[in-house]
Amino acid sequence: MKTKIVYCLVSDNRDYYYEQLLVSLHSLRLHNPQAKVEVVCDVDTYTTLNDNRRGIYNYDINVLSVDTPADWSKMQRSRYLKTHLRTLTQNDYLFIDTDTVICSSLGFIDDIPYEIAAVKDSHVERPLPRRSQCRHETERWIWREAQKVGADIEGLWQYNSGVMLVRDTPRAHELYERWASHYQSQLQFGVKVDQLPLLLSNHEMDNVISPLDPRLNCQVSFQEGRSAVAKAAIIHYFPSQNKTLLSSPWILDPIKETGLITAPLQRIISQPAQFFAQLSQVATGDAARMLFTPPLLEAYQSCPKVFGLFVSALNAYLVAKKWLYGLYHHPNL
Repeated sequence: MKTKIVYCLVSDNRDYYYEQLLVSLHSLRLHNPQAKVEVVCDVDTYTTLNDNRRGIYNYDINVLSVDTPADWSKMQRSRYLKTHLRTLTQNDYLFIDTDTVICSSLGFIDDIPYEIAAVKDSHVERPLPRRSQCRHETERWIWREAQKVGADIEGLWQYNSGVMLVRDTPRAHELYERWASHYQSQLQFGVKVDQLPLLLSNHEMDNVISPLDPRLNCQVSFQEGRSAVAKAAIIHYFPSQNKTLLSSPWILDPIKETGLITAPLQRIISQPAQFFAQLSQVATGDAARMLFTPPLLEAYQSCPKVFGLFVSALNAYLVAKKWLYGLYHHPNL
C-alpha cells in the first residue's frame, strides 16, 4: 500500500478526540499492518502526548507538530490542520477523521484513479435542491450555514470531509488553498464547520472532487449509511450525535485512565459491523456495564437476529406495561 493514512488531532485531557484516534489506529493496524501512518497535530496537543496519552506511538506512526493560530479555539485549530493538510504533508494520502473504525484492508485505494475523492455527505446522491425542497436534514443544515454568508448553493454537490483521498497534484494543492481561505473568511460570519468552505471551493474548481467508494466513509448516523454497514471499509460514527456505543464515556473513560484499549472495546473493533447494524444507540453507566457482560455480548455476537427478537419483545413488554400502568392509575386521561 503506497498511499499513506493521515489523521489530524487537536486534543487535551478534557475531550475524547485522542481516545477516538487510539480506537481508529487500533482498528487500522488490525487490517493494514504495513500502512504508513501520519498524525498531524498542533503544538499544544503534541505536548500532551505522554504518560497515558502516548499509546498512539505503539502503532508505528509518525507524529508531525504544526504551529496554528494562537487565538483560535480547539475546533478552529482542528479545521486549520484539516484545510491546510495538503501543504503540511507530502505524497498521496487518505485522510481519515478520528471518529472512525477501519473494518478491512485499504490497499485498493492505490488503484483509485482520482486526484481528489470523497463520499457524498450523509450518502445523499443528488445535488443540493433549492432550500424549500430540502428533504434530508443534511441538506437543511448546509443551507442554514450558507445563509450566514449569503451563498446560493442550489445544484452544488456536497461531500463529507471525514475521509478524503488526495493526490499530490497542483489541482489538489489549489483546492486546499481555496478551502483554507474560505474557512478563515467565513469565521467572521459564524460558520465554524469546514463543509461549506469545501463545497464552495469544489464548485469554484468545476467539481474537482470525484465520488469515492461509499464503503470508505460509511456514515452510520444516517439510515443510508447503516444499511450498507456490512460492506464498510471505514465506519464513520459521528460521536457528537450520540447515536453509538463509541460515544459512551463508559467506553472511553477507561482508555483515558489507562491509555489502553479495553477488552469490551476490542470486541467492538474486531467485529464493528455487528455493533452498527441498522440501529446504534448510546448506553452509559449501569446499562452499558450490563450490555457488555461477557454472556450478553457473546449471545449477541453469536446470534444477533435471535438476540434482536428478544430485545424487541422486551421493548414491546415495557411499552405495554407502561400503557397498562397509565390506564389503571389515570383511567380518564
